[in-house]
Amino acid sequence: PFRPLMIAAAINSWAVDQLLDPNEVNRQSEGTLIDALQIHQSFSRVDLKAFRDKEGEIHEEHKFTALMMAVMFGPKENVKKLLDAKADVTKKTTMGRTVLDFAKIMGDDKIVTTLKFKMRHKRTQSMAQLKTLLPEAINQEFRETALKDLAKVQNKLRTLGVLKVQEENEIKNLEKQVEACREKVKRIEKAQKEMNEKEKHLKEMVEKLGAAVRRSTV
Repeated sequence: PFRPLMIAAAINSWAVDQLLDPNEVNRQSEGTLIDALQIHQSFSRVDLKAFRDKEGEIHEEHKFTALMMAVMFGPKENVKKLLDAKADVTKKTTMGRTVLDFAKIMGDDKIVTTLKFKMRHKRTQSMAQLKTLLPEAINQEFRETALKDLAKVQNKLRTLGVLKVQEENEIKNLEKQVEACREKVKRIEKAQKEMNEKEKHLKEMVEKLGAAVRRSTV
């Protein structure tokens, strides 16, 4: 029910060093919380109270990661080793709990602080990736479509230029469509400008965050 690295994370740092594999770091278990507690009790005493709900039950929760096992049962150095190996702090169990929830249960303030920072950093990275994709989506989906519509309407207008006076109403309607297309393009360009401003603000946030990290490590 548990991968070897998961069990190693709950035992000692030497075992983690021997089994640490990037392909295994973020695997999730089939074993339940009860299984995990039984395994750990074979190595050392576990306070089951921390894992019981308000009714005193321990749920059949599973999908644990090696990082969760390290936070709950292993030495602190295993947590650092797994984080350095890019363990995903956002993975959730079948009950929707993350490694941060288990760190809070264990009452380790230092690990809680570290995990909160890692989660903020991951969110910042995700936002940065989203900012790079959105302008491209705007350009490809909206701007391109609006410009094509504008070209079609302009071609119709050129054709209608040779028609008689009674067709002026149709021409006016087409001109309104042209104006609507132009307004659509303006809105797209405005959205692009706002996106650039947000991206600039995000970069400033990342730089401040990096500066804070450097000061904290000095």
